[in-house]
Amino acid sequence: MINVRFARRKERVAFKQEYERLKLTLAPCFVVASAACLFLPAMRWLHMLLQLSLVYYYVSLALRENILRANGSNIKRWWIIHHYITLAQGVVLLTWQPGPSYGLFSPRLHMFGVYNAVLQILQTRYQMARLYALRSLGRVGEMDVASSDGTQIHWSESMRFLIGFILFGHGMQLYLAVALARIWRLYPSEVHAGLCGALFFATFVGNFVTTLRVLREKNRRLGGVGRRGDGAEQRRRAHAD
Repeated sequence: MINVRFARRKERVAFKQEYERLKLTLAPCFVVASAACLFLPAMRWLHMLLQLSLVYYYVSLALRENILRANGSNIKRWWIIHHYITLAQGVVLLTWQPGPSYGLFSPRLHMFGVYNAVLQILQTRYQMARLYALRSLGRVGEMDVASSDGTQIHWSESMRFLIGFILFGHGMQLYLAVALARIWRLYPSEVHAGLCGALFFATFVGNFVTTLRVLREKNRRLGGVGRRGDGAEQRRRAHAD
């Protein structure tokens, strides 16, 4: 078994920072590339180049996140599984031959790609800033990372601005899954449509359930804080009386 634990703190922190730089660097590139594919539907080589880049990106994230988990990071296993599923999507899309079925799906795919990459930038930047503040207060560990694919980190009041966009992104995944199922019904021989639809549905279910769990946990935590505050206020008044 390969040992992926870093012996020195400096190495662990440097690896985590490199992981976060990778996400911040490549996400804007995916915005531009997805937009180019959206407006240049006939350039199949450009679509393939984008999918190859996404395959590399998600392989890199999955490997790095497994190493980060081994070194004490807070990354939930679902996000690693999510990256493997997205990697499989990229492979399916790479091998999907140009034709009527791909032509029907391609514009929707790249609109989602633009939206998802922009949302990833917003989430990562917000959560990195939030994580820095919490780390300075000693409430998180130095190996905790900002999640770009969901909401595993810490939700503040200002994070409510992003909740609607996150849920809309999940809805787009469900929409793509349904659209692919319809395309598969029109073209039963196009197995790629069915496979890709199943993968989009899996990511929708996982992301949506995880987001709801985090929201419920956050509400429970806030409710507990509120109840403790009310109890303290009642004790203070009783003491004053």
